[in-house]
Amino acid sequence: GLARELEAAAAAAAPLEVSDGRALREPAAALGIYQPLADNRVVGAELYLYAQVRHHGLRPVGDGFELHLESDLVILDQAGTELARDERFGESRYRARVAHRDTFVNIALRVVGLPSGVYRARLIVHDRVANKRGEVEIPFVMP
Repeated sequence: GLARELEAAAAAAAPLEVSDGRALREPAAALGIYQPLADNRVVGAELYLYAQVRHHGLRPVGDGFELHLESDLVILDQAGTELARDERFGESRYRARVAHRDTFVNIALRVVGLPSGVYRARLIVHDRVANKRGEVEIPFVMP
């Protein structure tokens, strides 16, 4: 109906919103359902990064809709110096029957060998359907 068309037009015009960036113990189970690390302190060999993505584009495919996101990951030290960069690190490509406006990205990052200290992961999300981008920084601590 008209309300759904207006909502879709507003989402298409809005910037890509990447929010609720979190460092997790394990991959998120679903949107907003996750176990954050206590004090952002890494436990084990892998760190899981989570972010909510809103106002992404959707393309009609068959009897549903497809979203297509790609993520870049930049690791920064406490001073803001870039230590590592991996472009197109994560890809999320889903088909759904419903034109939902919110999704999330889960990224596993091996942190073995990273010296102890305070870091930030900058997660840059590219919406390949709507040609938009957004980013969030996620702090984490290597004990």
